[in-house]
Amino acid sequence: MRISLLLIFVLYCNSASMFAQKKTIQYDLNSTFVFGTGKMTAFWGVSNKYGTISPDPNSALLQTKLFTEFDTARNKKLDYALGIDVINRLDNHYQLFFHQYYLKLKYRFLTVQAGRMEEYIGNQDSTLSSGGLLWSSNAPPMPKVTIGIINYTPVPFTKGYLEIKGALTHGWFEKDAYVKHEWLHHKYIYIRVGGKLPVKAHFGYQHFVQWGGTSPDAGKLPSSLNTYKVIFFATQYDSSHIPFGTPLDPEYSNRIGNHIGSRHFGLDIDLKPVSISLYYQTIFEDASGLKWHNKSDGFWGVALKFRKIDWLSGFVYEFLNTNDQSMSYAPDVAAGEPDDYFNHYIYLNGWSYDNMTIGTPLITSPALLKRMNIPDYNWGDYLRNNRVLAHHFGFKGNVHKTAYRILLTYTQNKGTYHIPFDYTKESVSTYLELKRHFKKLFNTEVSVAIATDFGEMYTNKSSFLFTLRKTGKLF
Repeated sequence: MRISLLLIFVLYCNSASMFAQKKTIQYDLNSTFVFGTGKMTAFWGVSNKYGTISPDPNSALLQTKLFTEFDTARNKKLDYALGIDVINRLDNHYQLFFHQYYLKLKYRFLTVQAGRMEEYIGNQDSTLSSGGLLWSSNAPPMPKVTIGIINYTPVPFTKGYLEIKGALTHGWFEKDAYVKHEWLHHKYIYIRVGGKLPVKAHFGYQHFVQWGGTSPDAGKLPSSLNTYKVIFFATQYDSSHIPFGTPLDPEYSNRIGNHIGSRHFGLDIDLKPVSISLYYQTIFEDASGLKWHNKSDGFWGVALKFRKIDWLSGFVYEFLNTNDQSMSYAPDVAAGEPDDYFNHYIYLNGWSYDNMTIGTPLITSPALLKRMNIPDYNWGDYLRNNRVLAHHFGFKGNVHKTAYRILLTYTQNKGTYHIPFDYTKESVSTYLELKRHFKKLFNTEVSVAIATDFGEMYTNKSSFLFTLRKTGKLF
């Protein structure tokens, strides 16, 4: 804790002298206790928590965050924000680790940020969603450096009716991943039209790549500046100087790295009493997905926000399907090769970070798979369940000064094409959270939650979460 205070104080002093601005340092103290039945925490008790909650059925954590924010009120041309977040967690082991540490600089519309920080990426609902298809709040923050236009910004001479945002990121995966020192490449761009009209439409494009590093099977992987150009444009690698039969021959002849992409479509409708958001996200990992051969796969959602109904302020319905994987396009199953979402033959940890799925948690995280009775789980961190069909519902509101949030998710799980489950495993996962401020208790926020699982996928279990949270200004 003393280390956290010292680091934030040093960062604060250096930043303040650099910008000649005074910043308010805020604090966020959170203690959470988890008690449960079964071999692991229930699905919604551990998922989409940025990896803070342990998968172990019983755990406790103390989280301390100190941070400053951009001065949005005065909209300064030059501004900065920084933060540090430390977690003490006790489950089957004791852990003390930095959950977040970051510095953000903003000049006009351009932002540069570095470090580990919780991020919201995508066009899905921010509070009730099951999580974006390729990027959710399921995995811990990854150390990254990002530069771009983070928020929608009007294009000059369009009177605000055309807006854009986009960014370019370089990141680092965990040190103990299957491929050591592997990197993340990420870029995105969104275009939104509508301005002040009650109806706005947007389109976005997301592109992620796992690349570089050293594989225990294939040795040192390409990581030169020329390789970066190849993975940036997803072009074919010049393999003319590579000896035939090298362990990386399929990689050189196809595309370097593990490429994952998505197209985002959305429509926002403002009807005064209620706002409606419609969103759709596709997934592609190779040319077949780019050509829409997996068109039945994707992530669809509708979110309603009610302005005049306190007891029901928000509602979400989402549908996810990842069963096709371009196999319906093949003349027969034997002739086709499934996309095998989130898995890769070189990057065997797949699309995960610290054993948690980076994309939708409905494609089960390795940390959960290791605690489940799934046969033939001997592929390291291989994501053994990427053929999923799901219906997800979310509700939130306020009743008698108590905020509530409800999640209800039904899934059908088939494993993978290469290693299917013996039968389709069904599951229902629920989450009920009640939250209230108590001014007489040092203005502390108290929340209680119960997460439950029913069915053959995650088996029957319950987890109880009790949280005390105190926020305020330090200076």
